[in-house]
Amino acid sequence: MKKIVVDLGKCTGCKSCQIICALTKESEANYDFARIKVLKDDSMGLSVPIPCAQCLDAPCVEACPVEAIVLDPETGAKVIDDGECVLCEACVTACPFGAISVITKGGQIKVIKCDLCRGDPECVKHCESDAIMFREASEMAEERTHGLGEKLLEVIRVNKGFVAGA
Repeated sequence: MKKIVVDLGKCTGCKSCQIICALTKESEANYDFARIKVLKDDSMGLSVPIPCAQCLDAPCVEACPVEAIVLDPETGAKVIDDGECVLCEACVTACPFGAISVITKGGQIKVIKCDLCRGDPECVKHCESDAIMFREASEMAEERTHGLGEKLLEVIRVNKGFVAGA
């Protein structure tokens, strides 16, 4: 199974990944509609793309009371079945990375997360600095697969309210 991985040293914070994601998924250049978020922490000098980590033991899957987050057999991605989702937002709260959001578009509310673009992630193809990659999970150490070290987890904890509303 492939996962989106991030090289933190290469991200420039341009947010082109967010724009292409929003355009691809919602046909609108709105950062709020992206399934990937870019956190910036100027005090640490970091720009951090936050994709869904596609966790092996996914807290979002465990938190969903109606089993609306299912495994895509083709890509191995955990995806939200909009027809089953009851908008309880338990998955949003459960995600330790802030990679699940709630959006309102055209008067409709929905929960969104990365689905790996059916195995061909647009954010990866449009990352000019090559900070975002799509790699076999088996090739990556767990820390590298998530692209998250202790410093990054602290940035996420501090900014989680910002991520959810970004």
